Amino acid sequence: MSSKVKHKTLSFQPNILIGLEIEAEYNTEYLNYIEVADYHSERVKPFGYYFKTESDGSLSAQSFGYPVGETAEFISIPFNIDESKKVLKDFKETFIKRLKNHRNITEKEALKIPLQKYLSFNNTTGAHVHLSILNTDKELIKKFTFGRRRKLEFKGEFIDLKRVFTYEFMQNFKQKLKNNVNKKIPHVYTLWERSLNRGYARAYYNKTDFKNNKDHEREKEFNLTGSNTDIEYRGFTLRGVNTWTDFFKIYEIFFKTLKTCLYAELRKTKPFNDSETLRLNDTAIKDFINYNKVSKRTRRRKQKVYLCSQSNEDE
Repeated sequence: MSSKVKHKTLSFQPNILIGLEIEAEYNTEYLNYIEVADYHSERVKPFGYYFKTESDGSLSAQSFGYPVGETAEFISIPFNIDESKKVLKDFKETFIKRLKNHRNITEKEALKIPLQKYLSFNNTTGAHVHLSILNTDKELIKKFTFGRRRKLEFKGEFIDLKRVFTYEFMQNFKQKLKNNVNKKIPHVYTLWERSLNRGYARAYYNKTDFKNNKDHEREKEFNLTGSNTDIEYRGFTLRGVNTWTDFFKIYEIFFKTLKTCLYAELRKTKPFNDSETLRLNDTAIKDFINYNKVSKRTRRRKQKVYLCSQSNEDE
């Protein structure tokens, strides 16, 4: 079921927007050094069509080790949940191109090299997912351009996700996700499940813990401390993923489970009303897409910078 199609039992048309953060270790024996920007720097380094790269001090090279192991965080621009296959395919193809260039081999030969030879999701890595939902029955808000690469149109008004992400919803989603991963990729499940509750993505132990800490504990599995229009799921991980097949499969399971749970919850909750609808503002945009806005003059001076610009309406 497409998130662009109005569900017969919903009172509004949802558009589910996703932002990915994929942390990984890579092997420089197989890949050229991947240039990364400083954490939240304006000096952005694109990686393929949908991603940029940043450094992250919490990552360490454990699988490949010194001197060949390097780490990077790959951050996507926002995309509709139904575009996920295209986004992840671009992520893989960018690595395959780098393999070809570094090893001077054909694409066919590059595809035969096992993923675990050049990419690892070790126990310092995570795969955070950002989520926002628009009611697209509402009017167009703004248009955004990411450098000269891609234009985005966000239609509608962003709903208050804190009314949707209740303790019961999160527990239900987590359990369904575990069940589906265990059923469909059991060889990944054990290591993956063991990594869900970790230091910077701690589980809510009970309803009281959720009530007391949801508004100021950032390092919980569901980060609810930012904008009401953006939820960050910090608990997701790619531990146990050693092939591209498993990589695509675990994200497919995640997105299908998320959509199923969200639709079920949206049928029975009222996440907004006309008088309290949250409009997307500059702060919410910055929180969600993790890109810094720059002035028109700066964009001209740095045409290669892959940043979010002001809309044509604002200009």
